[in-house]
Amino acid sequence: VNSPQDEKMETIESTKTDIEKENEEGTKLDAKHPIHKVKVGKLEFPAHPFTLRVLNLSEDVEDMDLVDLFRPKCGGVVHARIIRERQHNGKGRSKGWGLIQFEEKESVEKALALNDTLMLHEKAVHVERSHMPAVSLIPPGMHKVSEKGEGK
Repeated sequence: VNSPQDEKMETIESTKTDIEKENEEGTKLDAKHPIHKVKVGKLEFPAHPFTLRVLNLSEDVEDMDLVDLFRPKCGGVVHARIIRERQHNGKGRSKGWGLIQFEEKESVEKALALNDTLMLHEKAVHVERSHMPAVSLIPPGMHKVSEKGEGK
């Protein structure tokens, strides 16, 4: 005959085995979808799962050129942005790189597989993972709190 304490211990043991099973399944899931890291200087950041950094762009490339390049070959694009130098009157010069954010992780993998095979304005485009999302970047001049400078 089992005492109440024996039943309690048995329940705790069965709970532990359930948790261990979930952890084993979680590690299997992580092995299938590893967490990628991006190294910036000496620091490491987790890569944004849907965003890629596109390098070796010519100065005349526009945001829509990135969309037109990647959408037919990789899938849906949420947002694309060419990173530019700050300029108070109009658009600044391109820094030669940009960010593109996809709808699905599979699109990211397709784009990474096309690294250095895509050409844009007669230049081979290099693609790598990014830790920055393309959408959350604030355009120059849009970060102001008040037009008149009166504070918050």
